[in-house]
Amino acid sequence: MPTSDQPDEPTRRLRLGRSQERILAARLLGDRGRPADLTALERARNRELDQHVLRAIDLALREARTRGKPSSSHAVERAVVHEGAYSQAFRSVAKMLVHELRDLVGFARLDIAHEVPELAHSQAARAIERIAELLDAIEELGSIGTRSELEKLNLSDLITAACHREEARLSLRVQAHGPKDLQASGSRGLIDLALAKGIENAAESTAAGPHPEVPITVNWGVTDRDAWFAIIDDGSGLTPSIDPFSFGRSDKDGHLGVGLTLASKAMKAMSGDLALESNATGGATLRARWPLKP
Repeated sequence: MPTSDQPDEPTRRLRLGRSQERILAARLLGDRGRPADLTALERARNRELDQHVLRAIDLALREARTRGKPSSSHAVERAVVHEGAYSQAFRSVAKMLVHELRDLVGFARLDIAHEVPELAHSQAARAIERIAELLDAIEELGSIGTRSELEKLNLSDLITAACHREEARLSLRVQAHGPKDLQASGSRGLIDLALAKGIENAAESTAAGPHPEVPITVNWGVTDRDAWFAIIDDGSGLTPSIDPFSFGRSDKDGHLGVGLTLASKAMKAMSGDLALESNATGGATLRARWPLKP
């Protein structure tokens, strides 16, 4: 860790780095928003001549000065999660880890881009991107509490919209079949998160399976006690030796194995559960359930 008279890596790069490095350093300092970061940004603005970097510094200063105010919709979504002792501790540790490691990952990405002539074939570049994905997953885990308030929502519209979005994002076919205008209760953000990660997992399985052209199917409904959705794929199926919900474990080459961990934690935050089972005809079905009442 840097001492009080020794600048940390983002501060050093803001002062001495190339223009692209200074832009990234400004963003990192603005996101972190400590008093020392605000001072470093103000000093950098007074000496900066590059207009692109100046704009980045101005944005970072605005972010740093408003740090802690409930101004973003993302912060409002997170506010619905109860501040239990466990979730608060998890968030604190996750935030500390993410901020410390994002600086190093960001600058490593820049250094590799300058030093490696064929970036597309670089194992180091791929490793850095995997680390960046893992940091995103840690941050998402830290944002999910142990319980969540339920709200009335149109489950049909929520699931259909998520299916269309993921279909476009992942360039695959998703068939949504379920009752229209079905009203239920739940946390909109947590259901959407579990759906997105579940569809993404099904897409990876389908791509690795014998029938990559077969679409993914999503069903949903309610009982007298709970609401549910199911994601069905015709992909590569399950590997018995691997727990699909364990953080960092995956049977798919090149994947981090964090998506279903996030989906499972989202369901648990609504006092629900997530199960993955093999289909008799191949592939797997992911089933999510959560109670209609707390």
